[in-house]
Amino acid sequence: MATPSGDPMVFPPLQTETYGSQLIWLAITFVLLYWAMAKFVVPRLTAIVEGRSARITKDLDAAAKAKSQVAEAVAAYEAAMTEARTKANGLAQKARDDLAAKTDATRKTLEADLAKKLAKAESQIAKRRDQAMAQVHGIAADTTGAIVAQIVGKAPSAGAVEKALASVTPKDAG
Repeated sequence: MATPSGDPMVFPPLQTETYGSQLIWLAITFVLLYWAMAKFVVPRLTAIVEGRSARITKDLDAAAKAKSQVAEAVAAYEAAMTEARTKANGLAQKARDDLAAKTDATRKTLEADLAKKLAKAESQIAKRRDQAMAQVHGIAADTTGAIVAQIVGKAPSAGAVEKALASVTPKDAG
């Protein structure tokens, strides 16, 4: 295709006759865009970046502060738990010691009471044994007389029964 003047059709930016005006408009457009970027866009972007940077720094500082507070709280908690365990162990040991002392005192009291009762029972047993031993001779005499009366048919005299018992009774018995 050809232009009405008969020149072959050439892409307008590539036409050499228009290079000068294209370069002038390029420079004007570049300066205007540069000025608009420097005046409006760059300050806003700088403010946004600085704001984000400040917020990030502030958040990091708050996180570090919170971390140190948590570490302090954990240390205080562990110290409190250690103190509580120590107190609990002390109280438990005191309770065990008090209970052992009370139990020991009660045991000693019961042992003393049992010793008294045992001594009393032993004296009563000895007294009753002595009484029984004192009656053994009389029972033996009565039983011997009754046996002889059954066998012989006639009751022996009390002197004969005593004489017979004296001969069989050991010297240290009675």
